[in-house]
Amino acid sequence: MEARGAEKEWKCPPHFWMIDSNNVGRCKYCPAVKDFGKLLR
Repeated sequence: MEARGAEKEWKCPPHFWMIDSNNVGRCKYCPAVKDFGKLLR
């Protein structure tokens, strides 16, 4: 077996956004982060 370190295959896109009360979305399946507050302005 070969160790590959930090490489990992994500299930994205499409992202599954979980948006908190500060309008910051984090994907459920990968480390992607998006500021949805900018879209509301």
